[in-house]
Amino acid sequence: PLEPRQLPPLEPRQLPPLEPRQLTHEITRTNTSEQLLELWVQYQHAFNTLHISAFWNRLGKLVRSSRAEQTWVRSNGALMTPVREQTLQMLPELGTRSLSNTAHGLASARIWSRPPWSAVWEQLAVCATNQSAQYQPQNLANLAWAYATVGHKAPPLFEMIEGEARERVGEFAAQGLTNLAWAYASVGYEAPELFDAIAAYATINMTEFHNTQGLVNLAWAFATNCHPSPALFASIARMLETRVNQCTSQGLAISAWSYATAGQADSRLFNAIAESALARVSSFQTQGLANLVWA
Repeated sequence: PLEPRQLPPLEPRQLPPLEPRQLTHEITRTNTSEQLLELWVQYQHAFNTLHISAFWNRLGKLVRSSRAEQTWVRSNGALMTPVREQTLQMLPELGTRSLSNTAHGLASARIWSRPPWSAVWEQLAVCATNQSAQYQPQNLANLAWAYATVGHKAPPLFEMIEGEARERVGEFAAQGLTNLAWAYASVGYEAPELFDAIAAYATINMTEFHNTQGLVNLAWAFATNCHPSPALFASIARMLETRVNQCTSQGLAISAWSYATAGQADSRLFNAIAESALARVSSFQTQGLANLVWA
């Protein structure tokens, strides 16, 4: 196989100036990470806080869309150094939405919380925690998801998110609540009041939770956090038992593990999982089969 091509530093060229709105448009129009970085090189001095947030948001989307983009970013990480430095300088000026989009973009681009990028994650957490403006629910969910995805524990940030979210669960989309629960369980923060609020809302409004993988993740989060909620698990089971064939093999194994771990022996769901698993047993990884048998 060919080795990933590492580019030399990009050099600025003489290009016509762009109005702020035009620059934002050009950022969203880039089709590759290389194009996006080249755009930054040419117009870096015109970047404002909205542009730097849009840069990371676009990079995250590009990396999520293609394995080739993942490889390019991983192989050319050094070229991102000046963008990282500009981001660090601008973070204190970013608003709630821009902070959330930046965090979500960085996590989606698989820029993990380790040196030298850990400085960005640390500073971003401080800035996000100290924001005086109220966050939109989606922004709170994106922040929590981003920090959990990169494995960066930021207790003050998660405390702030919990404080805002638990009183406003009805304002969140179903996927946002699922992402919140998944994030807190992933980083090991129990947040019992938040989980109580999510469970109460989700149990009554389970028909809003259309995403099958989201249902699996919600059950996993409550089981992992050892948060008993029989009514919620029963509601999820009724949704999942009709959708087991939409689950991946891993999803089936996780569902079984979650219910067993939570002590929720739902026979109808387990029968549906068993029937679906038998029909595609060869597709299971060894760990998945082990979890399924254990459950």
